Order: sequence, then structure tokens, then C-alpha cells
Amino acid sequence: IMDALAFFCNHPWKDIRVAAARCIGNLLSRPKSSAEPPTQLEADAAYPDLHSEAKARLTTFGLDVKIAELAQSDAELDVRERAKSALNKLNADAKT
Repeated sequence: IMDALAFFCNHPWKDIRVAAARCIGNLLSRPKSSAEPPTQLEADAAYPDLHSEAKARLTTFGLDVKIAELAQSDAELDVRERAKSALNKLNADAKT
């Protein structure tokens, strides 16, 4: 999947690049909390640190660089905005 995302980040069609950026952002999304938050022990058991794992794998495949390039210099506004959203999720831990 990661290889395909890297390929789609360079695709000539705008809609494909938007979809790739959206997929990367979705991989970095954290689970939504329920009405009653689980205890820390339950949360750790049910949801290991998936965000850190996703971030590490994306970085291993160079997708952090690809998404930054899309956010900075893609010709299409839709692609840049979706890539910026994914980049914000990727850098979320650095801000805290």
C-alpha cells in the first residue's frame, strides 16, 4: 500500500494525488473517542500507539517527504490543501 501511495503522490491526475493525500491523512487519524472514555489501561490494550506506528512507516517509505512536497509545491490547490491537512496530522506530536 505504501508503495502505491508513493506512486499516486506523483500521478499526473489531480484527483489521484488528492486521494493519495487523503489516504495518508486517514492513516494518521486517531480513533474517535466514545461517549465514555476508556481507562488508560484499556486504551493501551485496545489501541496501541497506532499514530506513532503509522508515522514511522510513512517516514520509512519517504511519504513524509512526498506529502510535504505536495503541500508546498503542487500546482493544484485541492492537492496542496489535502496534503497540508495530512502534514498537520503527521506533525501533530511535534507541536505538543
